[in-house]
Amino acid sequence: MSKLKRRDSCAQNFSLRYSHIEKSLGSELLENKIKACQSFIRFARSTGLPVDDFLHEIETLAQKGTEKNLSSKHDSLLITSIHRAKGLEWPLVILPGLEEGIIPFRQDKGELEAEDIEDERRLFYVGMTRAREELCLTYPHDPRLERRKKAGDSRSPVDTEKGKYLASCFLYETNLNFSDCLGERIILSEQNKDAVKAVDLTIGKRYLKAVQASVPLKRRKNKK
Repeated sequence: MSKLKRRDSCAQNFSLRYSHIEKSLGSELLENKIKACQSFIRFARSTGLPVDDFLHEIETLAQKGTEKNLSSKHDSLLITSIHRAKGLEWPLVILPGLEEGIIPFRQDKGELEAEDIEDERRLFYVGMTRAREELCLTYPHDPRLERRKKAGDSRSPVDTEKGKYLASCFLYETNLNFSDCLGERIILSEQNKDAVKAVDLTIGKRYLKAVQASVPLKRRKNKK
């Protein structure tokens, strides 16, 4: 058996084994671990490396991580996955590489089942909410996204755009400018009584209701 066939065979057996465990136990924690394993398998296949070379590459990366001394908590940087960050919080969180095809991860044909993309949307939410004070999102320049941000339009480009969009579709959905403006207005509500304007007010209304705050909102006309 060739190394490439051996790699695919191991991946398929691994996936089937964990799918069986999922059906037996059905816990949410186990389901998250299975999703992580399946994503890792897709990543391994995408490298095109024989299994021995791929494992050697992973081993090398792991050794580099253990060699770093992070015993001091001052002026240190922690690099971790979103899965491992669940339940933890930091003053500053940086989410890099928010590029369509990476977050959410797209398979070879550029399509994800609805359940898979919803799982990745939840992970993106988990990543953002790890920040207590500051959140930094890095993504490629996307003129469409910039226009949507200014308008306060949170429609997903998956539904509205025929052409290629560079930034993650999740960034479109977050309505970034509107969310920032709304947060500032909640803090400075006594100083500014003007309505916060956006094409889509849904996320703002839900948030204001959840935190029991009052800020005037006004729907902006969508310029197509």
